[in-house]
Amino acid sequence: MSSRDNSLRGARNLRLSLQRSLSDRVQFSDSEDLFRFQVRQSSQVSASLSGIAPRSRLSLQLLRVQGSLNQLLRRTGDQPFSRLKTSQRRGLQLLQSGVSPGAQPITQTLTSGRYFLRVARRSGQSRYRLTVAATAIASPTASPTASNPAPIVPSPAPVPTPSPLPYSNRFGYGLVNASAAVAKSIGQPAFAEVANSGSQKSSLDQISAPEAWAKGYRGQGVVVAVLDTGADYSSSFLSDSLWKNPGEIAFDGIDNDRNGYIDDDIGWNFVSNNNNPADNSSDGHGTFVSGIITDTDFGVAPDAQVMLLKTADASGFSVSDDRVADGIYYAVRNGAKIINLSFGGLAVPTLRLQQAMQFARQQGVFFVAAAGNERQSGATQPLNPALYAARNHLGTVAGAVDSANRFASFSNPAGQPPLDYLVAPGVDVYSTTLNSGTPAEASGTSFAAPAIAGVAALMLSANPNLTPDQLEQILIETANRNLSA
Repeated sequence: MSSRDNSLRGARNLRLSLQRSLSDRVQFSDSEDLFRFQVRQSSQVSASLSGIAPRSRLSLQLLRVQGSLNQLLRRTGDQPFSRLKTSQRRGLQLLQSGVSPGAQPITQTLTSGRYFLRVARRSGQSRYRLTVAATAIASPTASPTASNPAPIVPSPAPVPTPSPLPYSNRFGYGLVNASAAVAKSIGQPAFAEVANSGSQKSSLDQISAPEAWAKGYRGQGVVVAVLDTGADYSSSFLSDSLWKNPGEIAFDGIDNDRNGYIDDDIGWNFVSNNNNPADNSSDGHGTFVSGIITDTDFGVAPDAQVMLLKTADASGFSVSDDRVADGIYYAVRNGAKIINLSFGGLAVPTLRLQQAMQFARQQGVFFVAAAGNERQSGATQPLNPALYAARNHLGTVAGAVDSANRFASFSNPAGQPPLDYLVAPGVDVYSTTLNSGTPAEASGTSFAAPAIAGVAALMLSANPNLTPDQLEQILIETANRNLSA
């Protein structure tokens, strides 16, 4: 392609049919290509990249035009997409993205309208093959025939109703089960068991994560925002799974994407108000939490991307509601589909934090928060913000069990009335540590929450169309209730 094809106006028309493949190249001097297509009736559309050179990484994004295409093109002109200001991108909605090699194909049910695909260089330079396929979805009033068969698409999960499933004052609805949850997300029975991963990875076996991996579901294309003490992003165990802001050019001192944050390449530090979300806590809390989600050895969803949002200071105890609210708004507006909060307190969230949590839910973001570790001090229910989130159907609470599926002595229980409360391994679990990255053990509901967030990422990599309501209901329905008091 010519460099003009890195603009919306110069995007190549795919003239989408049943399947189309084409080859091109991105390189240092021409780092992005854009393609446009039109959907005339609701269709199941998939897009994927292949043939990428070793040590090169390319991103693929699917964008929907909202409003007038002509106005959008007049506003953007022939400017390269990567140089557009946020105001110029108004009218474009990012539907899904992934980084290849390793990403699952983009798969979306698209209604009639106009769309763009963007291929962009993340590292190296490479030729690639883009394959796009579309299958029209028959009108619900029309009966499938031999000449117009009904497409095979995953059946959406029902919107939750009050669950008749067994509920425990301690365990809530039970232990999260990745294999059963991911399988149900795509309308299949639980996946076949695979060999255990080993003693240090027993927590992954405990929630049946390897069974989902064996089917190819590893969190590809899913961004998980971790609001915590930051992370040691230089660690080789985390560096490959960091979210990278596609609209930002690192270290140029410019707010390229006009989102109000300069050089926010991998996230933001809301404590010091800068672009360095490094973990300077004494215990590496945020690093450990992030590792449970995406660590290459111990992560539940090793191919997911973690967005680092530092909202707690080095002590780990100074967590203001305003910083957390800012982090939530940032996460939602920059493409996170899951938010993990591994902290809590007694105070009811401020109105601003409540509004941020409500905004996240309205925008289709799944929210997981730790129950707290005060049971031995008499706690009979989760701490906030987990309690507020669950009571208001804004998120899921995470309690902890040990390796024998016994309720952790420290874990705040589910309590009554029933909440969206699940448990995950949280006693002597392994993850990445600060500085060296050497794995170590730690305990707490802080480390149960990211396990549930990781399972949700596996589910979204299998079926990106799941809503937060559907994620929660599937997790509840498939949870393991064979637990010990």
